[in-house]
Order: sequence, then C-alpha cells, then structure tokens
Amino acid sequence: MDQEISVVLPAYYNLKEFKLSLANALNQSKLPKEIIIIDSSKDRSIQDFIENKLNAEETKIIYERSQEKLFPGAARNLGVSLASCKWIAFLDSKTVPNFHWLKITLEKAISKNSYLIFGQTRYQALTRFQSILIDSTYGHNPIITVPGTLVSKKIFTECGGFNSSIRSGEDLQWKDNISKGNIHFISSDEASLIYSSLPRNLYKACKKFFIYQMYGALVDIQINARSLFLAIFLIFITLLVPRWNSLLPGWDAHPLYLPNITKIYILSLTFLTMMLLIFNRSFFMKPKISLLARAMRTVIFILSILVVLRWNYVFAGFVETSSLYIPHITKIYLSLIACLAICYRGIYFPLKHGVPIKNIFPLRWISIGLLGTILDIAKAPGYLLGAIWKMFKL
Repeated sequence: MDQEISVVLPAYYNLKEFKLSLANALNQSKLPKEIIIIDSSKDRSIQDFIENKLNAEETKIIYERSQEKLFPGAARNLGVSLASCKWIAFLDSKTVPNFHWLKITLEKAISKNSYLIFGQTRYQALTRFQSILIDSTYGHNPIITVPGTLVSKKIFTECGGFNSSIRSGEDLQWKDNISKGNIHFISSDEASLIYSSLPRNLYKACKKFFIYQMYGALVDIQINARSLFLAIFLIFITLLVPRWNSLLPGWDAHPLYLPNITKIYILSLTFLTMMLLIFNRSFFMKPKISLLARAMRTVIFILSILVVLRWNYVFAGFVETSSLYIPHITKIYLSLIACLAICYRGIYFPLKHGVPIKNIFPLRWISIGLLGTILDIAKAPGYLLGAIWKMFKL
C-alpha cells in the first residue's frame, strides 16, 4: 500500500500560528512527502516567510497563492487538486499536531483497512476567559474534526469534496455526504491536534458563534430545503392560531370562526410531539439537530409564552383574589427560564462534555452558565439570518 502523504494546510493571516503549525508538520515521526500551503491572505507575510525558508530535505513545500479569499472548504479542495500522493492529511493553520500524528493515523488506516480516518482535536486555553469558554462550549473531551483527518485522494474525489461557498459547516456537510455514500470510516483513538486560537473576549466570542451559526444554517437548509418551509409554516401557524378568531369580522358569527382553536392546536401539537418522541427518541437528542426539531422547540417555547401571558386573563379572569391568579407570572416565568438555562449550560452541559467537577463547583458554574447562555442568545439571530438568506436563494 502506497504510504506517501500530502498534507494540505490552508492559511489566512495569523503568521504566528501558521509558523507553529508548519513547524510541527515538518517534524513528524512519519514525514509527509509534501505540504501544500493554500494562502489567501491579502498581505505577503506568509508568502515572504515561505520564500525565505529553505525546503526540508525530505518534505517538499508547495505554495499556492490565491488572488481571492478562499473559505476553508475551497482552500482544501484546491490543495487536494495539487496533491500527488494517494493519502491526503488535512491541517489547519491554527491547529498544532503532535509528533506521531501522521504515523499513528496511517498505521490505523492500514490495520483497519480504512481509507478515511477522522482526526480529533482538543481545545486548549491560554487565558481565564478561554478556559471558561471551553468549559461552556467545546468541553474537555476530544472533538472529531476535519483537521487531523487522513483520507485517500480517491475517496475524497468520490465524495465530491467540500462545499466551497460557505465559511463554516462545510465539514458537517462533507460528513453527511460520506454517510450517504456508505463509505466506511473510523476516527482516531485520541486527540492528535491542539487548538488554542480561541476568542479572548466576549465580543469576539459572540461574533464568532454568530457567524458560524449563520453559515451552519445554510448547510442545514441545503441538506433539506423542505424542512425549512415546514419549520417556517409551523412557526407562522403558532403565531396565527391564537389570533385567528379575533381577526375575523363579526367574531363568532363568521363562518370561519373556530371555537377553542388554541386549545385544539396545543393539544394536537402535544400529541404530535409525543408520537415523535415515542417512535423516534433521537428527535430531540441527536447531536445534529434537524430544522424540524429546531422549529418544534421554537413552537413549544412560543406557546409556553402565550400561555403565561394569558394565564391570569383566561384562568383567573384578572381577579386577584382568585386561587388561580399568579402575580408577576411573566417575570417569574422569564426568570425561571433564565435560571434553568444557566444551570443547564453551567452544570449539565460541562459534565456531559468531560469538564471535571472541580472546574464547575463551587461557584464557577455561574460564569460558565452565563457565558454559555449569552452565546446561545448570540447564535439564535445568526441561525435565523442564515435561514432567511438561504430561503431567498432557493
């Protein structure tokens, strides 16, 4: 079996991180035959560094300068097209591979007779904010990533490569294509890459997650456009149903008047949700949440707000002496939602993703939960904008 490897390394500014990544790629126990650098930076900092750097004796450096900014998927596609080896290994300019990355990954590919080995990356904090960010988002468990992945050039070509038009989420779409193609793949046994170039403040973190979620929506919708329209329909109906009768002229005298329409809709939606949970428990649990699942969650949240807002009017008739009257119910509800969100993001989520208990208690979970909740709020409009953007392009 041909054991020569081409490493594809996209670069976009970040000369300091790029140097570290390249140095570790050139210092592998199993040296790659060539390292293909795809640079789409506007300045010459990386190009000047490569031109002034002597080629390693056993590894050829191929430098390709793009005249336009390339997203990661487009840069990887270009790098693969220039590769001369059977095996392709992906690296990122902000990821640092360990000494045995290529050796161990290739040996596993040969021993398991697999032509696709996904890499695993561990996130590393250099500041206190980054430490809280990791605990509230990525966790301490290694994450399967495209950087660190080893794949045969033939398999990569058969899968059609990466989506070159999106900034993020192209890795998820690529994995989806691989699954649909029934291609056998495995993942590394342990993390072989370290990523430490995380945002260093709240503003940059919110901006990053907003943008990534926006492009993630483009991928979700591209995979299943029908789910987009079903999701929009569900949310629209949920907003319309409670006001249906009030919009009709003549109220109950109108032929389209529907008695108890809101109750009927809520009961129907509850029944549908329970059936989905019974026959497909992964509906709310699978890591890659579908558009339909997102829409159902949004619908349930909207309905719960409507119930809370109309509670005292419907159930207590605004009579404060009624046993069903709840003072400040809206404030109580929103406060409860906020507390539950912070507890979930500050305790359950970190524990599930391998964060040690000592990193959470006694009080650190509050900071973790607050940051996680803020990032969730920042991601929501990003996903919505991405969905609207893609909807108008369909």
